[in-house]
Amino acid sequence: MFTTAPNHYESNLEHDRTITASPALITTPDREHEPGVAVFTRRRVVAVISPESAKGLALELADAIDAHDRRTKVRRDTAVNAAFADLADR
Repeated sequence: MFTTAPNHYESNLEHDRTITASPALITTPDREHEPGVAVFTRRRVVAVISPESAKGLALELADAIDAHDRRTKVRRDTAVNAAFADLADR
């Protein structure tokens, strides 16, 4: 799990309060427009990504949130744990 340094606490809170996303258009070298998603923090664009990447990021964010709710992880790298994996996920 990623752990921040304590001296970044205030900065992390500032990002927390100001992070947003909005629809965007990505301009190709041929000056065509493709759909995108702009991610902002502190009123600055930090990334413009494709809708597919945005969906993937949304899933990763949901997984990261869920990781804090899980009390124990199920290890599935042994025969015994594999046999009980379905029970642990109930």
